[in-house]
Amino acid sequence: MARRRKRKGSQKQQSKKKGLGEAIFFGLALILGSVPYFLKDFYGVQFRFAGTYIWLAAYIFGFLGYLFYLVQFLLPLSWYSSWYEGLRLSFPFTFPVLSQFSSIFLMRHQAPAATGRSKGELSTGFLTHKAGMIPSYQAFAVNSGSTYSRAAGPGFVRLSPAETATQVVDLRRHMRRIVVEAMSSDGIPVEVTITVVFHVKHDSQSHEDDLPYPYDHESIFSINNLESIKSDQRIIAWPERIERTAYNLLVDELSRYSLDQLFQGGQNVVPSLSRVRARLKRRLFKEFDKYGVFISQVFLSKIELPEDVVDQRINLWQANWQSSLEDEEAPEPMELESLVEEVSIKAHAAVIQNILDDFEAVRDQGGAELADAILTSVSEAMKTVASNDEALSALPPGTSSRLRRVFDPGRLLEDQDD
Repeated sequence: MARRRKRKGSQKQQSKKKGLGEAIFFGLALILGSVPYFLKDFYGVQFRFAGTYIWLAAYIFGFLGYLFYLVQFLLPLSWYSSWYEGLRLSFPFTFPVLSQFSSIFLMRHQAPAATGRSKGELSTGFLTHKAGMIPSYQAFAVNSGSTYSRAAGPGFVRLSPAETATQVVDLRRHMRRIVVEAMSSDGIPVEVTITVVFHVKHDSQSHEDDLPYPYDHESIFSINNLESIKSDQRIIAWPERIERTAYNLLVDELSRYSLDQLFQGGQNVVPSLSRVRARLKRRLFKEFDKYGVFISQVFLSKIELPEDVVDQRINLWQANWQSSLEDEEAPEPMELESLVEEVSIKAHAAVIQNILDDFEAVRDQGGAELADAILTSVSEAMKTVASNDEALSALPPGTSSRLRRVFDPGRLLEDQDD
């Protein structure tokens, strides 16, 4: 509270000091003009008006010379611009009565320095003098009367008596994060956070290299028109209008897809959420490009679902997973039949291989009669196996050729005759 009182007291003192320029200046002129009137020279001759003229001329020239020396330091401009603009700023502040009189005499209409929200975004000095330094990240629209005149700033800006600052535009990059609640096409509530990054269009052909944010002057006029559009019986700031548009467009995009489509993905499939982000960026760019706003980035967070929907999807996923496992463990009847047949062929091939090995071992040991007995008992079975192409294909190449050669019917008859 004490600080506020001090600030109010200092503001009152400043307002009291303002306007004393005329009293001090003309008071000193009166004193310096009246003193030499009564002075006398060496011979006793009174100076009268000649002395008054000389002293007043010296006073005025001294005042103007010192004033010209000081005004060059008021503004960070070149010396020739600083003198002129410094005089324009210092004269109305030092001699407000004369300034008001001159404006009435010249029949000039003095418009307010700013209107609306611009008053809170411009400095007090600018509002007082209609001139001052604008930060490097700001520019504003200027109206002459009720019509748009030009874009001004940053740097030193001076308004004419009929001009008014109507809207201050932040030239820096803006980022807005919005939580969007929408419904999928199958009626499930989803929640997505969208982040939009945008800024005023940059002027790539600008010759003002010293500006950190070179902007397109026509964009200020477009943004001024964008903010003048009323919504909900009030004027909405242009960044807030971008937020609202992004919210509505995202709700419309999410309603095009079901929940399964939003979560789908794969190596050769573009996720639906990525398509939503791309379409949303294109629609936002198309919507605000004509208003001088560049949409640089659009990001979407992961989809958030209600807890009951999450539990339901987990149960459904578990049921599908269990069903797929059961399908893999229990093959279909046709698959089971082919599996049994394959196992049977392999078993027959193993038996045939063992019989052949035993038969050759007996013949090598001289048991010809035993070998003939074995051959007679199994010849019929061997004929059946030898005529089965699937069984022979399961045997190694050497084994199948040996089977055909050993159990050839013609050869068996010759061996029995011998």
